Amino acid sequence: MVDKEPAWAVVVQYGSWQRAASCASFLAAAGLPPSQIVLVANGPGRPPAPSPRSLRGCQLIHPQANLGFAGGCNLGLRQALRQGAQAILVLNPNTSFGPDLLEPLRTHGEDTWQVRAPEIFVASQPNRPWFAGAWRGAWPATLRRRPAGHRCRRVDYVWACALLARREVWRRVGLFDERYFLYYEDMDWCDRARRLGVELTIVPEARVFHAPGASSGGEHSPWRRYHMTRSAVLYHGRGGRRSAGPESAFFLARLARTAVSLAVGGRRAAFAAHLLGWRDGHRLLRALQAGQGLAGSGMAGPAQGASRPSGRPAACQQLGNGEG
Repeated sequence: MVDKEPAWAVVVQYGSWQRAASCASFLAAAGLPPSQIVLVANGPGRPPAPSPRSLRGCQLIHPQANLGFAGGCNLGLRQALRQGAQAILVLNPNTSFGPDLLEPLRTHGEDTWQVRAPEIFVASQPNRPWFAGAWRGAWPATLRRRPAGHRCRRVDYVWACALLARREVWRRVGLFDERYFLYYEDMDWCDRARRLGVELTIVPEARVFHAPGASSGGEHSPWRRYHMTRSAVLYHGRGGRRSAGPESAFFLARLARTAVSLAVGGRRAAFAAHLLGWRDGHRLLRALQAGQGLAGSGMAGPAQGASRPSGRPAACQQLGNGEG
């Protein structure tokens, strides 16, 4: 049983060691030994000396470059898998939770679970749900969000803000596709998992509190808008999805609506970043189509001939991380 086997956590950090130290302290309070916490320092800068107490004993990976959230997660996942982890929790550093987080995720209900995730609430408004799972919507390119506390626990999508999966699932499905430098890597992973018959389950008894925008500079930051749009274009343009024609039309309409909203709202930098993301996403799609590498299945890195994004366009140089 997984509750008697070693569970690990992978946290991708960028910039703020205080957030990473805080997240590690929550994991320790939840009963996770520091040696089973893999912290990927995704970018320049070493931990402060002396290291915060909660980081002592954690496994630190320092790639000396910003690999994005997907790339950073994959480094940590590989290390945990090599060392025998039987279940791995991917966790955003901008999260907080009680000491009882892991117990319901690992032991609630049947022993044959494959992927589990907690309900996520807004840290500044603890009673306000942020994400509690989702199903594919009735309309193309849409999601139907599961209400917090809903009796149905099986969902189509969980988010990598907090996601626990067994070792055999990571091995079978593969890691995150690193062409999604940031955002949508978890949705792509969930699509691949479901195609292989993997069940995704929300556990309402487990709660995580997330501070949205703490790493990205806010909802309308140019950096966030660029990567959100670029990854969305890649995700909706990839093969293997239902109703490709209608989905493309609905998605293009949504992109156009976002562009109009940003322009009318006077958010010039975010508007420019949105257009850059749109352009770069389509460029990557064309490159993948030319290399016949469009339909992903278990990828853990860029396909041959496809380059990893540098992280952000020139217009967004003042912002940037890889925490997701």
